[in-house]
Amino acid sequence: MKKYLFFIILGFICPAVCLIRSISYDQRCGVYLEQAQKAASPELALERLEIAIQYVETHDLKEGYISWKDERANVNFWYRNIKACQQELKSCLKGATLERSNTLMRVHEALTDTPNGISLHPYSGWFFVGNILSGVLICIGIGGIIFNVNRIED
Repeated sequence: MKKYLFFIILGFICPAVCLIRSISYDQRCGVYLEQAQKAASPELALERLEIAIQYVETHDLKEGYISWKDERANVNFWYRNIKACQQELKSCLKGATLERSNTLMRVHEALTDTPNGISLHPYSGWFFVGNILSGVLICIGIGGIIFNVNRIED
C-alpha cells in the first residue's frame, strides 16, 4: 500500500514544479508587463518594462517556440515586440503630449499578448512529457490502492 502512495506523491512532483514556475514568472515578470501595459506615463511604463525585460533576458526567454512551431507561441516575436516597445518608450520621453499618449496606446496594445506557457520555456517539452508520466504514476498509484482494498475485502 505504501508503494502506491509513493507513486501518487511522485506523480504530483512535475505538476507542482510547473505551478511554482508559473507563479514565479507571474511575480517576477508578468506583473511588470501588466503594469507597463496599464501605466499612465511613458516613464512609468518604461521603468516596469525594463524590469520585465531583465527577467526575460536572465531566464533566456528570447527565442524558440513554446509548442510545435505554432506562431501564437513564437517566443522570438514576443521578445522582439517587447524590446520594440522599450525603444518606442525611450524615444517618446521628450515628445509632445499627443505623441506620448499615442505611444502609450501602442504599447498597451503590443503588451496584451503573452504566449501561453512562457513560464515553462525553454523546457516546455520536458514538462509535457513529465506531466504525462505524472498522470501515469498517479493512475498506477490509485489503481494499486483500489486493487489492494478489493483484495483485502475478498
